Formats: sequence, C-alpha cells, structure tokens
Amino acid sequence: MPTLQIRNFPEELLQKIKERAARNHRSLSEEVIALIELALENEEIRSKRAAALARIHKNRKKAGPLPAGVDTLTLLREDRAR
Repeated sequence: MPTLQIRNFPEELLQKIKERAARNHRSLSEEVIALIELALENEEIRSKRAAALARIHKNRKKAGPLPAGVDTLTLLREDRAR
C-alpha cells in the first residue's frame, strides 16, 4: 500500500486528529484516511446539489412566471389532493 508523507503539518491540527482518532477508536492513519474519504464524499455531494439547483433554476426560467391571478397555495392543495 502506498505511503503518504506530509511536511510542515500544523501541530494543532495533528492534535485534533489524534483526539478524534481516540474518540473513534482508530489509529492516526485510519482517522486521516476516514477524514479524506469524508471530505471527498462531501465534495461529490455538494457538486451534485449544485448541479440539481442549476437544473431547477434553468427549468424555472423556462416555465416563466405564473399567470396573473394564479394562487400558488391553491395549486399546492390541488396537487396534494390528487
């Protein structure tokens, strides 16, 4: 398995990771791997959310504004009643 070496790692950050590793009953290496995996998963989730929001925004622009006199609350109630 490859080895990763990090130079000039902040002492305060190392201490926080060691504490977290102890709480999670992991070695320092296992905790660092878990944190990197979590960060990458979160990045992927944020990317998917951003893409979904962009699609929603695009679809809203396509649909245009609601006609005058349309009550959105009534539309919601009708939709839920179906």
